[in-house]
Amino acid sequence: MDRLDQRADHPLIVRWPKLRGALDYVSLGDWPTPIEPLSGLTDRSDSQVWVKREDKSASDVGGNKVRKLELLLSGETCPVVTFGPWGSHHVLATAVHSRALGRSCTAVLVPQHPTAHHCDVHALIEEHCSRVIHVARPVDSGRQLADWGRALMRSSRRLRVIPPGGTSPGSTLGFVGAGLEIGRQVDEGVCPAPTRLYVALGTGGTAAGLALGLALAGLATEVVAVRVASRIAGNRRWLDWLAQRAWRRLTELGVSSSYPRLNIRIDHRFIGPGYTHPTRPASDAVERASALGLALETTYTGKTFAALLADLKADPTGGPQMLLNSFGPVDHLLEPPVRAEER
Repeated sequence: MDRLDQRADHPLIVRWPKLRGALDYVSLGDWPTPIEPLSGLTDRSDSQVWVKREDKSASDVGGNKVRKLELLLSGETCPVVTFGPWGSHHVLATAVHSRALGRSCTAVLVPQHPTAHHCDVHALIEEHCSRVIHVARPVDSGRQLADWGRALMRSSRRLRVIPPGGTSPGSTLGFVGAGLEIGRQVDEGVCPAPTRLYVALGTGGTAAGLALGLALAGLATEVVAVRVASRIAGNRRWLDWLAQRAWRRLTELGVSSSYPRLNIRIDHRFIGPGYTHPTRPASDAVERASALGLALETTYTGKTFAALLADLKADPTGGPQMLLNSFGPVDHLLEPPVRAEER
């Protein structure tokens, strides 16, 4: 199927068929993403930990950005510009999916604490973007955008600006759909209703959308948003604003529903020295997940899994837990290493 075709199985359309033709999106992902048990974490014979596999959301670059980009990259084909740290998965995902849709992508990047993984991601950003602009401070990115935007306007070209992390009220609808999708999978017997769902809290759109979607699905699941970045977005007021604006967008599209009470808690325990800085709990959680066949990383999902493990240890009888694996592996995009005999 052509990527520009709208598919009837988008999670929001599955829940509200009246949105077919009203919801402006482009098909990038494979829905629903699986929910799988993660056995071996407790002594119980039945699994108490489940994983929502957003890492399987797309074959090219998966992870949690795909649901957002389906909404952000819809409409008129025009150049795209987005922002992020030096080794941003969001920037890479935007560049890869933009290229597949025939769009050029400019990245405006700010410095970050480097890791070997982020060096790999940065190399891929350089490969897939039509232009990469490095700035010393986040405030400088706005000036760079203004200069580039004026140049485009002089050439009568339009520009699609995608915010850091791909987070906006409109793109938050992508994870409203994910929350509804989980509700449907629970109804179908794929997994029990989770008592808590753990998700990394960066720019907030994933956590806010999930909390709204789960509430609209009628689940009492507590969303535990594990803060991995600045408090600028890692706070309850911002999450409430995103969820309220996403719900308002749904009502504008014709969905009739009252605004539900959100069940969300922000966990600040595992951020460590700051964004992208590995911590011992995150590294230990990544290693433990790897032994169970699940690939995570230390910036987002490792810290999120560390929070789940800590709570599971403190309360092993707290009911089914779920991890949203927002990681989008990129190893398949890297060139294979050259063996010594081939040099």
